[in-house]
Amino acid sequence: MYTDKYGLLINAAVSLGIAIVALTVGLIIIRRQRYSRVRTAGYVFSFYWIALAFTYFFVAARTVSGYFGKQELDVALYFVDNVFGGFMGPCAVFLFVYFISTKKNVAFGVSSVFVLIWIVWTIINISGGIKAGSYNVDFWFTDMEPASVIAASMAKFGLYAPAALSMLGMNFALFRAQSRLSRYRIVLSSISMFLVFTIIIIDYLKPGPPWLRLAILLGALLAYVAYVPPKFMYNSLNIESEDLA
Repeated sequence: MYTDKYGLLINAAVSLGIAIVALTVGLIIIRRQRYSRVRTAGYVFSFYWIALAFTYFFVAARTVSGYFGKQELDVALYFVDNVFGGFMGPCAVFLFVYFISTKKNVAFGVSSVFVLIWIVWTIINISGGIKAGSYNVDFWFTDMEPASVIAASMAKFGLYAPAALSMLGMNFALFRAQSRLSRYRIVLSSISMFLVFTIIIIDYLKPGPPWLRLAILLGALLAYVAYVPPKFMYNSLNIESEDLA
């Protein structure tokens, strides 16, 4: 146990906060699909946030494991959280293609390519393990480096880059939005998704102090506010309470 490195517990608490907020957002989106005309896109969007929730639940668990000196468990959970984090990429690609084409089959076809990349990356990443001697316990985080250079490149160029462009491209859906509430949700959702996924990649390549994960928490809170706007915004968005049921 590293009793002098209590920063690990602070970082774990922030990670758990991300998991709770992201899971809440995902469940809110699922609940609202009863009234949605684009249920498939809604469910995929919820999967994005649920994947984030599982990612940082396991990040919190492995950070606590590191605090208690359980290196093998920390490493194992590191690869588990990578699996969920990587899955967020194909979800973002699906949403972008769907909003641009409005064709579910096209979106499934394109995103399936990235699902395949995610599966191959997961296999290479896990089978490669971490570099010998790369495991380190810092005050704020536990650090380790994947042994596979291919896996790191696939994460950056096969998952992150397409997903980041997709998230920014989602703003094209603004041209089809018919209400202020829809435009508000599209803008906040794309910003929150881009912020979250960008910081995740940074955290994956080089973990840092809690401010990194606080930025992810901010992104998750933006998504929450997108679906549960503060009441002082009701007038400016021209919405009634029942619109948010």
